[in-house]
Amino acid sequence: MEDIGNYIGLVNLFIAEAAKFLLVVISSVICGKIWRFLLRNRDFSTQTVLIATLFTIFSLASTYCCIKHSLSRLYYYYGNQAFENENFASAANLFADSLSHWKNIEIRGKLGVVLLFLNQEKAGLALLRETQRERGSAALFEQFHEGLYFFLKDEPLKAIPLLEKASENGEYRMQIVRIFSIIQLDKGNLNEALRLYSPIRQTPVENFDQALIMLSILALEGNISEAKKLFQQYFSENMPSFWKKRYSRMGKRFGFIQ
Repeated sequence: MEDIGNYIGLVNLFIAEAAKFLLVVISSVICGKIWRFLLRNRDFSTQTVLIATLFTIFSLASTYCCIKHSLSRLYYYYGNQAFENENFASAANLFADSLSHWKNIEIRGKLGVVLLFLNQEKAGLALLRETQRERGSAALFEQFHEGLYFFLKDEPLKAIPLLEKASENGEYRMQIVRIFSIIQLDKGNLNEALRLYSPIRQTPVENFDQALIMLSILALEGNISEAKKLFQQYFSENMPSFWKKRYSRMGKRFGFIQ
């Protein structure tokens, strides 16, 4: 589904850029025809020249705006790709380049999110608050990723209200359910984590959070061998520290490690 979304985004980008290119070509052709007509008929009256000049200015201005907007969208597209690949430094540079060509409130919000994940919390939050004041509310993308940032910082009290708001839309609901299940595991509430995770239990295990929840549930249900297999598949000394301490805690609880 993610590949389809990327493909649709690329097609939409191509169609929009083709339409702008067509506008530039048409305005340039009309502008050329107007001046050719004036030169052929030697009609240099003030009114005629003024109309031709105004249309020329419009043509040049629209061409300039189209180029600037196209560059902005190009940088924005690659910024999104970098963000999805968790290349946050590149994403920040690309979003900043995009904004330098065309001001856009959505891009500014995404730049704020990226700054958070680059550990520039003060600058990131300031940009997000400025964006949200201007818009009048926070976008789902901003709410979810700000909540995710605080969750990964081990600040669940800040994360939960943001994630609850983001969960009102189905786009991030599964990820938020997993996060809330992890929070319950952190509190030692295995039964509550099981209750929260049950509706999406059949989804394939592909990430640290899913594996941690599933191995806890399997162990709770008495399926120790499957839980241990899942633990050994994901646990390593080189894993991110956020997850390592949680896996170590569960591993010690169920006797997978000493």
